[in-house]
Amino acid sequence: MQMLLSAFSHTRTRLQRMRDARFFSGWMKDLSNVSARVTMKGNPSVEIGDKFLVECHGKEKVAMFQSQVSAQSGEDIIIVVLGPITYRPTVELARVSVQGVTGMVSHDGLSIEIEVVDVSESGMGIVSSQNLPRGERIEASLHTPCGDISCAGEVRYSKPDSEQFGKFRIGIALEPLDRLASARWKLLYDTSF
Repeated sequence: MQMLLSAFSHTRTRLQRMRDARFFSGWMKDLSNVSARVTMKGNPSVEIGDKFLVECHGKEKVAMFQSQVSAQSGEDIIIVVLGPITYRPTVELARVSVQGVTGMVSHDGLSIEIEVVDVSESGMGIVSSQNLPRGERIEASLHTPCGDISCAGEVRYSKPDSEQFGKFRIGIALEPLDRLASARWKLLYDTSF
């Protein structure tokens, strides 16, 4: 089962605090049968002893378990797994966090610098200083550890980034990639787990 748990590294994680039903989101960094480390941006108001219901969205399964915060350091929390981890099939594409992926987006005659913060099999989450209208088509040139990728896609959402003043968090659904870009995208996605 340990091999299965490693498949949840760097994947999107949703947490619901049991005392007030408040939702949080973050990125699973490490998961074992006894504990986990989750990064939650923006120094969340979490206290040692808080109990959470956790959903960790992997590539093929969602891991679900109850937990209790045992330590916090900056944006990272350490949680103790309370009881068994259960699994259900995933109903959405897994998103994995990435670092060191930058590029340019072209829209309406403008070239805009971006940082890619997460990827899925067919999309990406970016941060930009420019807001992009929902439904608009963009073209992007990305610099990744797996090689440069040229792609196009549609803006699915754009909202102010809660972690960086003056920036926007934008979701892009990618159009089908050419053969080389597709191979590089798959390598980027697969090696980010």
